[in-house]
This record gives sequence, structure tokens and C-alpha cells, in this order.
Amino acid sequence: LGTGGARVLPREEERMPLRAQLATVLANRPFVILASIKFVQLFGVAAIGATLLFLIKSVLGRSEAELGVLYGLPNLVGTIGAMPAWLACARRFGKRNTYLVAVIGFVALSLTWLAAGPDEADLVFALRGFLLGVVTGGILLMGISMLPDTIEYDARRTGLRQEGIYSGMYSFVEKTAFAFGPLVIGVLLQAMGYDREAATQNEDTIRAIYVGAAVIPALAFAASIPGVPAAMREGRTP
Repeated sequence: LGTGGARVLPREEERMPLRAQLATVLANRPFVILASIKFVQLFGVAAIGATLLFLIKSVLGRSEAELGVLYGLPNLVGTIGAMPAWLACARRFGKRNTYLVAVIGFVALSLTWLAAGPDEADLVFALRGFLLGVVTGGILLMGISMLPDTIEYDARRTGLRQEGIYSGMYSFVEKTAFAFGPLVIGVLLQAMGYDREAATQNEDTIRAIYVGAAVIPALAFAASIPGVPAAMREGRTP
């Protein structure tokens, strides 16, 4: 239903060797910038994903059920529910500006985990989850909407339709980031003395958990901000 009215393009019969395809991808500067942005951002997402359960149980003293009901559900509602609003903003203010707002919002909201404690009200906890879902929806929508722009840029530059190689490389970047994030968090917690058998963690471990849940994601998304205008400027299509 969603793609029934999509534009149909003729199949491209010309094939390129793998090395030539990779060279073409690397020569597509807008795609390289976009892929770099997504790697940094998804590393931040993976970091908070790998740390969140430790934060909820070891620092905030909440249960896994509360994580699902008071955070996961509002987060999902925020992500899905905000999509029409993000789409309207993109049409009015442009993808770049909308993307930047979502990224900056994520940075600010990630840092609010530093203020979270065992006595935090359920409403505040759920509201954070909802708002993080809202900005995450904008980041996902704007980021993936820029991928076809970089592919169109390549088609106009080379005369070839190479959606497959670009989608594959984009997926590779995503999977690499999601593998790298938990690895870094695991090394950090181990270095700070995390004890899975202990009922309470030492102060260094608690600080490391806050860093993984708030500081690393915030820094990762902040680092991606300069690349957003560059990707849009170089890959702009009518």
C-alpha cells in the first residue's frame, strides 16, 4: 500500500565489478558524509541501548517491567506518533533544518539522564522516554530520506542506477555501529569494576553507566551535527 504509487524506473542492465562499485561509492561524497553521520549517530544509539538496562536496574532501582511500560511504550508512541509532524516540518523548513532540530533535541534529552535518580517521578521518567522517541523519529525519518538523494546524485553523476550497492553499504554501516557501541560500553564497565553479582555497584561503575547512557550518546550526536549541512549541500537534488 505504501509503495503502490512509487515511480518505476527501467532496469539497469550494465554491471560493474565489485571494486568499481566500491570506488564509485567512495567517490560519492554526499553518501560518504551521510554514512559517516549515521555511523556516529547509531554508535550513540547502540551505546545507550547497551547501557540502559544497567542504568535502570543498578542506578535507578527500577525493574525491567517498568523499563518496558514507563519507558519503552512511551518511546514507541513518541517515535510513531511524531512522524506526520516531522514530515510536515521537512516540507515547510527543509530536511536539513528539520534534521538538525531532531539531532540537537536528542543531544539535550540524552543529557537529562544525568539528572535521573532513584527518586525520579514516574511521569518524568515516562516523559523522557516519550520525548526521546519523538526526536528519534525525526532522526530516523530525515536520515533515511536523504539516502535516496545521495543515490540520485550518483545516478546523475555516473548515468547508472546502483541502489543495491548503496543500500547494502548503508546496512553495513548500521550493523557495524550497532556492534561497536556495546563493545565500547562493555570495555568501559569492565574497566570501572562492574560486578554482575553485586546488589549495588561502586561509584566508578555508576559514573561509567551515566557516561554510557548520557554523555557518549550526546557527544556522538553532537559530533554528527557539522556533517548534516554538508551532506544536504553537496547532495541536493531538485
